[in-house]
Amino acid sequence: MKQMKWILFISFRYLFGRSRKGSLGPAFLAVTGISIGVMALISVLGVMNGFQLGFIEDIININSFHLRVYSDQVEYEEDVFTTLKNIDGVISVLPFMDIQTLIKGEFTDYEAVNVRAVPGNISFFDPSMSRQLNIIEGTEDLDSEGSIILGNQLANRLGVGVGESVSLVSMEGSSFRSLIPSEEKYNVTGIFQSGYYSFDSSMGFTLISNSKILVSGKEKLVYGVKLNDKYRDKTAVSDIETKLSSGYSIISWREFNSSFFGALKTEKTAMLLVIGLIFIVVGVNIKHSLERSVVERREEIGIMISLGAAPGKIKTIFVIEGFLIGLAGSIIGLIFGLFITENINMLFSLFESTVSLFVNILQIIITPFSKEGLSPVSVFSGASFYISEVPVRVVYSELLFIFLFAVLSSTLAAYYASKMVSLYKP
Repeated sequence: MKQMKWILFISFRYLFGRSRKGSLGPAFLAVTGISIGVMALISVLGVMNGFQLGFIEDIININSFHLRVYSDQVEYEEDVFTTLKNIDGVISVLPFMDIQTLIKGEFTDYEAVNVRAVPGNISFFDPSMSRQLNIIEGTEDLDSEGSIILGNQLANRLGVGVGESVSLVSMEGSSFRSLIPSEEKYNVTGIFQSGYYSFDSSMGFTLISNSKILVSGKEKLVYGVKLNDKYRDKTAVSDIETKLSSGYSIISWREFNSSFFGALKTEKTAMLLVIGLIFIVVGVNIKHSLERSVVERREEIGIMISLGAAPGKIKTIFVIEGFLIGLAGSIIGLIFGLFITENINMLFSLFESTVSLFVNILQIIITPFSKEGLSPVSVFSGASFYISEVPVRVVYSELLFIFLFAVLSSTLAAYYASKMVSLYKP
């Protein structure tokens, strides 16, 4: 116990003391490097998680669901809906049919659209989809015949609003060769903004009874199933297969979006590796700094060995110093990283205000010499980006991994640097 107190005492003296030249010890730069690495990694991952998890939630809640149960029928079956609803872990079931067709406004050309036919009030069948759609005009209820809900980007391109009509293309004829396209009028009763551009620009919702004239014969009814735990999809698939008769196929959200989710995972892994190089650089710097510290303190090390201190105990002093460097740097980086992540939109606004102030001052200076003015500065302009603010999501398991990795890299660097102690034999 006394030896450990002595080791900790010397470690703290070496960590917070000044070098013989009177400047701050090398530990200061090492702590700063670790802090910057942790802060950068937390901030980047927070923003990346905000975008990625937002996209994933949009896709799962609106398009893929946790499970898709494909039926051979084209009509909504109440007994199938009840069976799925009673499966353990299922929170909602939405029968729907996706129809690829064309849509046009009163004064616009045709646009490609995916019309999703649903049985009436969306919020009754699937509350999470209702929240994700975010109706900004009108209502989401599809109680009236010939009603349709459109994404806000699609509505803007068509030049229509709530209460106005659009035309959808349907095919009429007794055989394939005699099919003739015709237009069916639909009344816009609502406009949604999900935040996912692909859905907002090419998707609409209508009643299943309204869609019968639009179908080509290849569309089949799908039951979109949501679970209280999306990672228990395999168990739910097994339960559904035992309770439903043959004629139904089931696809999990993992399979339906495997390529997209795989790309997001690869992107995140690559970003972790690139930013993780900061810790490798800092670790090498800590190793060289502590090796230099060992050389500078060779007389002190010789005295401690002469007084009976074992070389292993002296090595422990420098290992603990490296551990304390990693711990201090990780704590400081964690605090600043969380602050930046949680307040990133405020920091962007502050940046915009500061730059705009300089632009206004520059505008006053150059006005007598130039007729052209300077445009205002906006980090995320609505004209260039489909977001008004940066989404942020903090995953605490990742914070723990970053914290431990930073401490471990510093401790390992100190361990390898401490091997120089064995070279001194007074």
